[in-house]
Amino acid sequence: MRWGLGLVLLGWTLTSVVTPGRAQALSARNAALNEVLVSTQKLAQARRSSPFVSETYGRMALRLLQQHPDHPLQPYWVHSLAYSAQPAAQVLNALSPQDPLRAHFYWWRAMRQNAKTAAGKSACRRDFSAYVETLRTLPADIPLPRVPESTEMQAQLPCVVDLAEAQRLAIADVIQAHDYFWLLPRVLHKVSNPQALFLQGENRLLLRQYAAAAASFVQVIQHPQASGTLKKQAVVQAGVAEKRRNRLPQAQQWWDWISPEDDAFYPEVLWHQGKGELLLQRYPEHARVPEVLSERLDKAVIAQHHTQIIGLSRRLLQHFASHEAAHQARYWLARSLARRGETEAAREYYQQQAGQALNNYYTQMARCRLQGDDCFALPRRSLQAAAPDLPFLRREPILQQLVRQKNHDVLEIIAPFVALNAQERDLLMAYAYRYNGHYFRSIRSIWRQQTRDPEVLRLMYPLHYDALQKENARRFGVPQALIAGITWQESMYKADIRSVSGARGLMQLMPRTAQYIAAKAGLPGLSLWQLDHPPVNIRLGTYYLQQQSQRTGGNLMKIAASYNGGPNAVSRWVQSFGKIDDDVFVERIPYAETRRYAKQVTMHTRIYSQLYGD
Repeated sequence: MRWGLGLVLLGWTLTSVVTPGRAQALSARNAALNEVLVSTQKLAQARRSSPFVSETYGRMALRLLQQHPDHPLQPYWVHSLAYSAQPAAQVLNALSPQDPLRAHFYWWRAMRQNAKTAAGKSACRRDFSAYVETLRTLPADIPLPRVPESTEMQAQLPCVVDLAEAQRLAIADVIQAHDYFWLLPRVLHKVSNPQALFLQGENRLLLRQYAAAAASFVQVIQHPQASGTLKKQAVVQAGVAEKRRNRLPQAQQWWDWISPEDDAFYPEVLWHQGKGELLLQRYPEHARVPEVLSERLDKAVIAQHHTQIIGLSRRLLQHFASHEAAHQARYWLARSLARRGETEAAREYYQQQAGQALNNYYTQMARCRLQGDDCFALPRRSLQAAAPDLPFLRREPILQQLVRQKNHDVLEIIAPFVALNAQERDLLMAYAYRYNGHYFRSIRSIWRQQTRDPEVLRLMYPLHYDALQKENARRFGVPQALIAGITWQESMYKADIRSVSGARGLMQLMPRTAQYIAAKAGLPGLSLWQLDHPPVNIRLGTYYLQQQSQRTGGNLMKIAASYNGGPNAVSRWVQSFGKIDDDVFVERIPYAETRRYAKQVTMHTRIYSQLYGD
């Protein structure tokens, strides 16, 4: 169900003559609508002081639900009722049989339970079970529940692990939709369904548990109820798992199961075998072909073989112009044509790429070429924070009112259900997450959107911890845009995040590095738990950036590469590569992660400077 917010009008202005009866009816309707908003505001204020809804407010929410069917604020009322003592039957009776809120009510109620107690765990298990059973009666395309923080889902896992396998799979869908992949192993334990086993194998591949992943795929292959298609998928992935274990003969044994006549799966085998030429010859339109061409283009760029760059780039742009690899192709085609003296043709391709999404590294590079700028020079403009101004928030009166009242907690609940297009709903959710303090989830929910819209970019690139960044930018002489760009790339502004390698906090400092530089940064006697504190983390991270800036001569790309790959590695590359252009240098970085990192931080830093530079 989608609710038409445009039908809800606040403070109507009558521009034509109406009868007294009509005016009275309009006035009554306005009063009723305002009453709904006032009641919801009171409910929201009560919930901010206590997540559990009192009996008085529970009755209010139920009355609103019963009296205002199909109202855009319905999701918030149902969410409030899930945190009240109102009987489930009363809530469900107020909803239509096909309303997705029926399932969401049980999900929300399950998430409120205290899974640490026996009674809470039992209630949580009961509600998750009811969520899955209700889900089966509803259309397949209803919005999935939103879980802003992985810790919330993790706290409820004790009451999920004992559910039936089919029920656990439904919970796994929500976890997977949020990319909380590290939570899946507990949900996918002791599964026997072939689809569940395949998902388990995919998850183990993601977690780099290659032997366990291979075992899961073997179980799929041997499963009597697995479809032929699923078994073939498992065969390909079993080979991938063995290849990543450096067991190439075993990988090949699996891939030999796929017939060369199988046009659906044999191209995948060729790709994983590294037989790009055969893939290009036999399957020129296959989805893997642009990846083959991109790999070859990478090698040609590294070698600065301009004839090959031109040929591969034109092939990519002719047949796969919408593929991610086309951005690199346009930029390096322009660079190669310029080297040949074909200035006008080069400028045309620079302009084409400069017109692409701004949150793309090669768009930034093309803009620099057209403007005669050095993309890798540190930006020196001071930044002035500005909130995103999203037009649809002004277009829809109820959204406008909720924003004015700073009812972002209400916005977060209703966002998946409102009558907006898919992109606007995602932006509304990101906006609500941002103002509810879920910084990581806000960025994570929209960061893949490619856009030139500065308002969307301000939502995607926030200036959280602005004062701390400014303070340390002045203290250590480091541009705030660089501090913001590094923080975005390292943590997406999640202050307590920790990496698998042990890096901690906003700027992802390794404990050993932090302890080594603490006294020099003016923080003697550092305790490791302090790395989760933004003032400490930003100070240490900015000091470390200052050191890398001094080592690299203030080169943005090399600072980023040093921050990720280590200053000694960058020094080796400088000596090894000799005197080359910086855009070639970054393409030659041998560490794939550091190469991507240097490009991303360069792009982030420039975007911050462009969005907020005064």
